[in-house]
Amino acid sequence: MGLTITSYAEATQNDFPLVTIPHFDYRGTQLMKLLNTGAHSLSWNVLVPPDMTETWNSYTVQDTEWIPWVKDHMNSTEDSISPYIFKYIEDEHDHEHEDEHRVRQKDTSDALKLVHWQMVPTDPERINENVIDTTLGRVAYHATMLVGNESVTSSPRIALSKVMMIHEGDDHGHHHEENEPESQILLPVYKELEDRQTVVGFLVVELPWTAYFKNILAEGVPPLQLVLTNTCGQTLTFDIDGPNVIVASDEEDLHDTEFDSTAVHAEFYSSSRVPMDADSEDWCDFDYTIYATKEFQELFYTDEPIVYTVGVVLIFLFTSAVFVLYDMFVSKRQSKVEETAARSNALVQSLFPAQVRDRLLQQNMEQEEKERQHKESGAPKRKDIPLDDSSRFLQTNNDVNIDDEDAMTDRLLQTKPIADLFPNATVLFADICGFTAWSSVREPTQVFTLLEQIYNTFDILARKRRIFKVETIGDCYVAAAGLPDPRPDHATAMARFANECLLKMQSVVKKLEVRLGPDTAELGMRIGVHSGPVTAGVLRGEKSRFQLFGDTVNTASRIETTGERNRVHLSEDTAKLLINAGKESWVKKRDGLVSAKGKGEMVTYWLTLTNRRGKKKRAKSVIINPDESSVSPTPAAPSSERSLASTISRRRTTLGPVSTITDRKQRLIDWNVDVLSTFLKKIQAMREEESLNGKTKLPLEDLSNMDDHHQNTTVLDEVQEIITLPQEEQVYKRDPASLELDPKVLAELKAFVGLIASMYQDNSFHNFEHASHVTQSVTKLLSRIVTADDIDYTEFQYKKKDNVSRLHKHTYGITSDPITQFACAFSALIHDVDHTGLPNAQLVKEETEIALFYRNKSVAEQNSVDLAWELLMESEFEGLRSFIYRNNEELNRFRQLVVNSVMATDIADRELGAARKARWVKAFQVTDGPESSSLSQENPVDAINRKATIVIEHLIQASDVAHTMQHWHVYVKWNEKLFHEMYNAFQAGRADVDPSENWYKSELGFFDFYIIPLAKKLKECGVFGVASDEYLNYAEANRSEWERKGENMVKAYLYSYQQKGKIPAKIQL
Repeated sequence: MGLTITSYAEATQNDFPLVTIPHFDYRGTQLMKLLNTGAHSLSWNVLVPPDMTETWNSYTVQDTEWIPWVKDHMNSTEDSISPYIFKYIEDEHDHEHEDEHRVRQKDTSDALKLVHWQMVPTDPERINENVIDTTLGRVAYHATMLVGNESVTSSPRIALSKVMMIHEGDDHGHHHEENEPESQILLPVYKELEDRQTVVGFLVVELPWTAYFKNILAEGVPPLQLVLTNTCGQTLTFDIDGPNVIVASDEEDLHDTEFDSTAVHAEFYSSSRVPMDADSEDWCDFDYTIYATKEFQELFYTDEPIVYTVGVVLIFLFTSAVFVLYDMFVSKRQSKVEETAARSNALVQSLFPAQVRDRLLQQNMEQEEKERQHKESGAPKRKDIPLDDSSRFLQTNNDVNIDDEDAMTDRLLQTKPIADLFPNATVLFADICGFTAWSSVREPTQVFTLLEQIYNTFDILARKRRIFKVETIGDCYVAAAGLPDPRPDHATAMARFANECLLKMQSVVKKLEVRLGPDTAELGMRIGVHSGPVTAGVLRGEKSRFQLFGDTVNTASRIETTGERNRVHLSEDTAKLLINAGKESWVKKRDGLVSAKGKGEMVTYWLTLTNRRGKKKRAKSVIINPDESSVSPTPAAPSSERSLASTISRRRTTLGPVSTITDRKQRLIDWNVDVLSTFLKKIQAMREEESLNGKTKLPLEDLSNMDDHHQNTTVLDEVQEIITLPQEEQVYKRDPASLELDPKVLAELKAFVGLIASMYQDNSFHNFEHASHVTQSVTKLLSRIVTADDIDYTEFQYKKKDNVSRLHKHTYGITSDPITQFACAFSALIHDVDHTGLPNAQLVKEETEIALFYRNKSVAEQNSVDLAWELLMESEFEGLRSFIYRNNEELNRFRQLVVNSVMATDIADRELGAARKARWVKAFQVTDGPESSSLSQENPVDAINRKATIVIEHLIQASDVAHTMQHWHVYVKWNEKLFHEMYNAFQAGRADVDPSENWYKSELGFFDFYIIPLAKKLKECGVFGVASDEYLNYAEANRSEWERKGENMVKAYLYSYQQKGKIPAKIQL
């Protein structure tokens, strides 16, 4: 810092003492942090010669803005900064309060002055004070050997003042703690960097001794006593116990004399100063002595004879045990070696074919023999002994530096690679169709679950057919026949394998849809097969694998990419081999020529092999009759006075007596049951946790009539600005996934979801598949709330307890309440129940019965909530209800969450949208204004619940339009469905505007004014982690893609609608 001041003066060509350091407060603060001594203050004190006094006074008043913090103090404390050099004198009329009643007096003395100038922290009353007559000034005088107006020193000096106590005063009594001893450290500042003879001022640090001695003892070390002495005749005794430092005496040595023998003496500071006045007691040398205490003695006291005796006995027992257990340890070690060898052998077998493996092992044995002979000969280490990557792979210890490029190159060149040409082989490439779009809406674990299941199934088939699996590249499976074991029927074997892979693929994805969600069963497989010569071998280097090379491999890849979904595409070479093998019925020539990259036009074939062993299965249909006794063929007449209960009952009966559930819908039902049961298991785990923690178990209340609170109001009236969530973080003692639901509850859940599915109308967009897609997005966002560092990947623990509290606060309590999470998924499932395929505006325009009943507001959304809630209240679902909620508090929270969530999906109502936007601003963006003042006084619990409520609403909103924030293919799929639904309404005369006329521009506006802002809000709330970035990136990418392709896409939508031969059907209400 001193060098900084000198270099600054030289750089700015300012003459001392007229030097002021910019940003001194920041520099000083950082310096004190760096010193880490607990210093109270740091100041820059300037030496002002007598002939510079007037110049200095003018310098201090000519511009009050030269130091920012001076200006601040001038604005806040008028006349608190002196415009001239002064010194404090005592008030003659008040001898009783000398420190409190001091007055400033202009210092007009014709003598050298030491002016207190810049300081940290800032004390306006001390700026421009002459401290030459204080302890600080006297120390400065002796430190620099002041002579007249010059300050000369023979060498750089650092001075340390005597110890001062607060009750003694330090001229101004500005200590931070009473009875705290401190000294002042003076560092001279020189006029020039290269000539350190002329001192122009001092940097002064106030060092509190108690703060300095804090934490000098490591944790767990017992207390010690420290006696500090100096050449000024002072003696202080400190009791040091970790961070606790107590001044036992500021006058004498009070250490325990019993421990004199433990004394450790050291010099703290020695000035090595030039001879000076021996009577000076201001500038001191310090040393200290450390003594043990009784606590310290007790910790390290030992009875050595007993210890030695016990030690000898233990050594004897240990030696005896070694001989007894030796055989057991050797056997155990041998067993481990054998297990390790078996695992290594299994690993090699999985990476390489048997023939290649045997050659690798043989090479390794030969290499080891060469190394052994070379070592026994005593010759120096030779670089010409080859050691290839395969040997390194099999060896556990070697002295080869694999980072030495030249050495490794030489070794590889000295060893022949393991490679062979297989003139007759068939290569297969199999790619999963739709995988990229499908994986964009899944969690990483789900993606790997799919690939593992599919590829494991293919591996089993490959072993059965003696097909060699080469590798998997992303979602592409590569296999070969005819290598490494040559076989004449390689084409026939590969054709059978390819056909079986197609059949198994369809079976696997249908089964997995129950676990992995919508669209899984829609995945397909595109397979390409080509035959010809193949070069295969071990490509040496890092992570060696058995690889295939050659034109045959490239051609097989091109055949795959030019194929079609769920078909096996054959090259002409492979087809000829099959025909020559008498399998003419297996192939069919493809119409036209295929243009392949790098190959030109090619003649190709389709594999038409069928599975004759099995019979084609019929699609299952499940007939559900929600309530046969309540079927009414004719709707009741509209009536504004009709009760809500009667209206809901009539709406359920007009859904029709039966609904047909196809295989696909049944898989979606099973998947939704699996999702909801996951959240129910969390609720079960929470109940068990409450019991284990001894919390008061609330009695199961009579909840049969607890839903009457909404009988005389509409659902919209129940929307809450703040929903109260539990404030305690939830930690499960057991993994909820390990629990089993009550069979009765699970059966009721399956029945409920099945009925909900049957209550969805057969619309193009607003159907049960859409509800499942929204549910999938909700579960994905909820799962992304759990950040990565909440999972211990080393131990694969369910949840780390020390992170639960942080996660609870970070997510505003959403992760701590399984009822809230269940309510979100439940709302996604029911949010479009009985949707007519018409927008609310059309229902209102037509003055339909439900529009009148719901007062022309959020008609479809309120209708969905009422229908689903009425169904849940049926007696057949009593067990499910009692599992979800057990008292009024839980019921009200569940109801409020469902209402707010479903109502949030009405994005067309401007009034609701504005209210929701205002709630978001209140929760996350209020920074000033009267509303900010009122919210700042809001209960912290309410503030957290407000954020949780609006976050949940936006979670549902984002999920409802999740297709716009997912892969382009997903977006196009659902966008086309929505277009068809809207166009169908137009064709039926239920819409005034042809959607094809403005669909392109309206989608751009939808992205700009709703989707992208919504995705940004997911990011702003800071709850959803990387999912928010993913949604925003997809939204912006889809918007850009739509801008380029949208007009043609609308034409394609219209064409596909016409091609499907859709006949406008009467839309029932």
